[in-house]
Amino acid sequence: MSRFVNYSKLLRLKFLISISGILFFISFSSVYCQTPEYPNYERLTCLNYNSIIQDGNTVPFQSHLLEFNKTGSIRLSPISLEDIGGLSGLIDSLTIDSNSNFKLEKIKTLRCVNDKTIFTYQQFYQNIPVHGGGFSIIFDDEILERPSGPGPIDPCITFSLIRTNIFSEVDISTTPTKTNILIAQILGIPSSEIHVSDLSIYHHFKDSCDYNLGWRVDYTDSTGVNMISWIDDQSGGVLRSLKQGMYLNAPTEDYDQKMLDDKNTSGVVSLETPDQSIQTYDFGGTTDFYSAFRQMSPSDFSSTLIPVTTSSSWTTSVADKQVYQAHHVAVECNEALASVIGESFSNLNVGINYAEIISPGTAGVPLNFRSTYSEAYIMFGLDNGNTTAVYDICGHEFGHIVLYDLGLEYSTSFAQILHEGISDWIGVMIEKEIKGQVDWDMGSEIPKTDGRDLSNPLTSCFTLNWGLHPVVINTRPIGYMFYLLTQGGQLVSTPLGMDETLDFMLDIIEFIGPNPGFLEFIEASVMFIDDQFGICSDESLAIREAWDAIICESTNHPVDEFYEISELILNKFKDFEGCDFTITGSNTVCEESEYLNLCVSGGLSSAIYHWTIIGPKSTQFQSTLGMNGNSQTGGKCLELTDFPKYPYYPQYITVQVYSPNTPSEKNIVTKRIKIIDCNFLDPSCDDYYSEIELSSENNNRKLNSFKNPEFVIIYNLSGKMIYKGKASDFKVSDFEYLPIGIYIKVKFDYSHNFLGSTKLLLGDGRIFQR
Repeated sequence: MSRFVNYSKLLRLKFLISISGILFFISFSSVYCQTPEYPNYERLTCLNYNSIIQDGNTVPFQSHLLEFNKTGSIRLSPISLEDIGGLSGLIDSLTIDSNSNFKLEKIKTLRCVNDKTIFTYQQFYQNIPVHGGGFSIIFDDEILERPSGPGPIDPCITFSLIRTNIFSEVDISTTPTKTNILIAQILGIPSSEIHVSDLSIYHHFKDSCDYNLGWRVDYTDSTGVNMISWIDDQSGGVLRSLKQGMYLNAPTEDYDQKMLDDKNTSGVVSLETPDQSIQTYDFGGTTDFYSAFRQMSPSDFSSTLIPVTTSSSWTTSVADKQVYQAHHVAVECNEALASVIGESFSNLNVGINYAEIISPGTAGVPLNFRSTYSEAYIMFGLDNGNTTAVYDICGHEFGHIVLYDLGLEYSTSFAQILHEGISDWIGVMIEKEIKGQVDWDMGSEIPKTDGRDLSNPLTSCFTLNWGLHPVVINTRPIGYMFYLLTQGGQLVSTPLGMDETLDFMLDIIEFIGPNPGFLEFIEASVMFIDDQFGICSDESLAIREAWDAIICESTNHPVDEFYEISELILNKFKDFEGCDFTITGSNTVCEESEYLNLCVSGGLSSAIYHWTIIGPKSTQFQSTLGMNGNSQTGGKCLELTDFPKYPYYPQYITVQVYSPNTPSEKNIVTKRIKIIDCNFLDPSCDDYYSEIELSSENNNRKLNSFKNPEFVIIYNLSGKMIYKGKASDFKVSDFEYLPIGIYIKVKFDYSHNFLGSTKLLLGDGRIFQR
């Protein structure tokens, strides 16, 4: 099937919502939003942001480079830590100066691709964290335990994708001058009203490329409202302030009579689960939910507010039916969350206030005590007399906590949009998990609408002046993107599953960093999908088509981010016309054979192809047509006849073919090749470094001590060993080159203790176990 797609007008002009329609909506649905004060796109023009890749000639790991963009995403042919001098070599390659360093913050296994792990590093300058600074790297292995040191120490582990958010030229005093007492005086509050104060280095707070040593302060102001402010440590000036909270106006749903998951203690029944993981609090005396929500603190969730009864059933004389509904919904949503994302809350505090919402507001996560999986807080109010404690709104609020756990902040314009839009995705999926069917409309039963129907939103795409619109308007295209990616249709030709779409988006969120800008997020998402699934994959096509669908306008102004987005999809990456040809041939080759034949399949009969090998010792291969360094110009096939000698196996290279005279003029297709030792006369990576350790007491390289060390040996029926390696690396697909026959797999632990044996039928990719 041809993958040809006409992208000549990729960013086509679509119908724009009229200004009168926008004004009508705003007057119809009162929704709180933040005015963008911190446009992330502008930092891309700063020479001290990602300066490490500002000049394409100085991009780290140049010999392995496949592509990069100046917003900070780098894609490589697979490279091992050994190739760059271990973990210290990796960090040295990304370190800007002697005063900067990086510390491992967290590790997380990818959701969308098995056996890969994201490592996230925080940037520090003179031991002060640089807000939003650091890098993420995806290792091609599943690392189940956090290492005791700064990161993976296995020199054999490989990676191919890095995301940098690195700041340079920091030259400020890092000695703080402010205390909580002084900060309280600046804010005009008692110091007891400061909940959290953290010191960091901030960049670009005043629409410039300068730095500030500043305090992020979570506090309650003199009117009782929960706030976040950033204060310059030197001048004492308030750099920025935000009210805390998230909002979603949506209708309610009433559910049938339910048996509640409550706790019975000697005949006294309380509205909490037996294990007390979910507790529901009745705040029914508050007259204005919005005001109450703004001033909540953990101490307000008093155990005296948990309804109790000694009767045989719950009645409205004890609590309103909406209180019971909130408890039921929270329990159901928490179970569904475990199915949707693999996590659930071990301590969830549910506040329910059945007074009418006088000012805008609804369920939310009070930010002055940031919710986590181990301690989460949400609140529900009323809208038009109906409780907001319904499945999709509850799921939406859970979504915010999930995104915070992945590192996404809520303090910049596009981060807010992602928070709200992807929380809608999670809300829809949680409701689907509970009901067994999809309801795309966030709150479909209310007689009014806020346009949050993901399948048919009032606003379906971003315009050039997107940053001037309220967050609720810009949230709708992100929700529509989820609908398009999962359902397909005219705009997205190959739909993906809901689980797969959510998984890769959550992986991208973790990869991108805390405060992504519009252009940054699009570039990173496209490169991430290309790297994980392949540039000609259904996923790669779908993500481009979806971005195309929700971006309304194009521009010819090179400084505009929409121009950059157009360049990204049309030029910086590749037109999918290039997927009309592919590279055929084996993905695995024996190093002893000294032979590999790869050919172009499809494409134009008159096309000329340029072949390039990217990876270790790439200039030492020979081909029948002749290599110029690591390249061969011409030929529909690349026939390699001589391989370089490597110190251990397996090794990886990427073969890239470029067709300059095909229609898009940017057609590049790649194929990853694994070179293995088939006669087992050469060491594996682990064996190689084990020998180094045995021969040199001073060598500080170590094997990966936090991985499972079991290994397997494969014998043929004649007793000849044909494979030895880690059990976690064993893949049947690697043995297609063998003659079809019966083989014996023997498994040992790291101390060579026998664990068992299995008969295998190998060869041509077939397997049979007995």
